[in-house]
This record gives sequence, C-alpha cells and structure tokens, in this order.
Amino acid sequence: MSEKSFFFLRFARPYVQRRLRREFAEIRVSGLERFRREVESGPLLIAANHVAWWDPLLLVAFDRAVGSGGHCLMDRANLERLPFFRWAGSLPLDRTSARGALRDLGDAARHLESPGKYLVVFPQGEQTPAHRPLRFKRGVAWLAEKTGAALVPLALRYDFLAGPRPFVHVSIGASRRITGSSGDRKSVVSGPRVALGGRRLLHQ
Repeated sequence: MSEKSFFFLRFARPYVQRRLRREFAEIRVSGLERFRREVESGPLLIAANHVAWWDPLLLVAFDRAVGSGGHCLMDRANLERLPFFRWAGSLPLDRTSARGALRDLGDAARHLESPGKYLVVFPQGEQTPAHRPLRFKRGVAWLAEKTGAALVPLALRYDFLAGPRPFVHVSIGASRRITGSSGDRKSVVSGPRVALGGRRLLHQ
C-alpha cells in the first residue's frame, strides 16, 4: 500500500528544488509533453537507468512536472533506512529473495490500474555509471506483461560541460507494449538513449 503524502511533498518539493539548483548548472528534460499525453491514456511503466545518488530527487521534481501520479520501486533495505521516501511515493522491493521480490512486484502492480498513474523501475537493480553496459533484471518485463502497461524508457545522464557544476539530461522515450515474446523481452534490455536539449525541468 502506498504511503505517498501530499502534505509531506508540499514541503519536500521546494527543498528538493533548492538542492538541485544548488548542485547542478541546469536540468533539461526531453519528451515530457509526449509523456503527459500518453499517461493520460493509460498507466505507464518507466524503465530508467540508475546513475547517481541524485536520481530519486530528480524523480521528485519529475513527478511534480508530470502531475503527481507516480510511484517508484526502491530497495526494501534502503527504504527502511530512509523511510521518508515512502511519503514521496517509493514502494519497497525485496531483493534478498525471489519470493519476496515477486510479492512486492505484485503489490506495485496495483498502482498501474488506471490512467494518470505511472511506476518507475530501475531495472539494473543497482547504481551503475552511465558509460557501463546496461544489464537489466527481469522484473520490469514481468510487470509490463502482468499489468499490460506500456513501457517507457527514461535515460539519465550527468555531464560536466563548462564550470564546476554538472548538467543533467533527462530523456523520455516513446511508450511501447511488451508481450511475452523473446524479441520483446530482449528489447527491454537495450536500454534508453539520451537526447540532448529539451526544456528545463525546474520551475524558475
């Protein structure tokens, strides 16, 4: 069951925006308008690469920009250490046993039952530098097949271009349906691609 608290987010979002503005030169997102249109038509499952500690805070800002219909799977042990992420929309995923993971994936699937909802999954299962090959766990394909939700690739990249603070690129791909075919399963692990440009993510 979700513990997402809009009372908590009322105070957490301004804090997140201040932190992100202080740490990064700019955060740009591409594909946001298309994502907004697609999520209105049905629930979406986002498969994102996990690059840095900052990724969850970026998702808090992303959720505000989209319209607050999202949840994110987070390692159960980390969520117990940082329980306030539950109030931001994080859901637990037990990575210590297959039975526990299947239980938590089933619980998370209930958040993909209506339009306007989306669930973010980090299929790599751990934080991995952006230049390393993508190796995704099977849970994201299982969720897509079980719920029928369209899958959306989301790529995160942090670049030092000019000055001491990095730029962040958030690139959202087009949604697609995943079936049980081996070809579709393999396409999940091909991973998202970063598109430079786009609009600013943070409010001025």
